[in-house]
Amino acid sequence: KLSRHEKDSLKIALDEMHGQDQKHRWELSYGTNVQSEIDSINKLPIEDKKKVFREHHENNRHQIDSLSEIQEKIDIENRDKLIAIINTYGFPSPKRTKSNGISTMLLHFLSEKDFELLNPIFLNEIKKENMPGEIYARWFDRILYVKGERQLYGEYLSNRPCVENLEKTNIARKKIGLKRLRKNNCR
Repeated sequence: KLSRHEKDSLKIALDEMHGQDQKHRWELSYGTNVQSEIDSINKLPIEDKKKVFREHHENNRHQIDSLSEIQEKIDIENRDKLIAIINTYGFPSPKRTKSNGISTMLLHFLSEKDFELLNPIFLNEIKKENMPGEIYARWFDRILYVKGERQLYGEYLSNRPCVENLEKTNIARKKIGLKRLRKNNCR
């Protein structure tokens, strides 16, 4: 249980971390961090968005490299802050803190070092019922997806889950409190 003061303090800290998490990501993708410009680009058809992304990356390599280094440092700081929060309060799920930033932030902790540090902590938090299985599974599956592998839980792209083995997936899902997947949507 978290006191009202703890919930409020955690929400402020998590919202600030989320702001830092997103600080340079759009600029890295599209070359802007102006929200109206980002919104306009995001309304474009997918091929036009890809063109903006491609042109930005072809023409701004030095800027992108510099921003990537800055964002990587921010991600490491956020990861370490998250570990400290979990060690003190347990996993700060949206239900416990009223902050939704954690779900997005986790999707950027994808390195082997991140996995090595976070996976045992997250599994422990699932056992304590502080961390929802859906959030853990989405993070775990995103790591696999980025590596070019099929999802284990079918949660990262949950509208069309593509898993290696449906029976193995359903056993893994049950262990973290998720319902069975009915079908495998690999294309």
